[in-house]
Amino acid sequence: CDMSRFIQIHTEEHVIKDGPVPIDGVKNVELVKKKAGMPVADFQRHWKEVHGPLGASIETVKRYVQSHTRATAYARGEPPALDGLALTWFENTAAMRESALSPEYARTRADEDNFVTVPLEF
Repeated sequence: CDMSRFIQIHTEEHVIKDGPVPIDGVKNVELVKKKAGMPVADFQRHWKEVHGPLGASIETVKRYVQSHTRATAYARGEPPALDGLALTWFENTAAMRESALSPEYARTRADEDNFVTVPLEF
């Protein structure tokens, strides 16, 4: 573990798809950074209310949780290293790979340019 690159964020969880965590499933963790210049409130609203339902529509996603960086992190003067984490669970690796072939996945990925930094830079 390279402690020089260690970051800590305090988040608030938003359950977008409230399914069970598969016992022997796969958990995917994606680091999220808002689009440069986008106000935090607009970013969080879009992520939760627009992007969230798109991601939840992917059939093979069993559970989807967004962990938004808390507002207090933005009051310190320096922007936080990350604006959140996207957590998704699948039955297995094959189901996760299958999701990438769906039209719902394509719509979800296409929406990312509207609110996040792609590729992730921090």
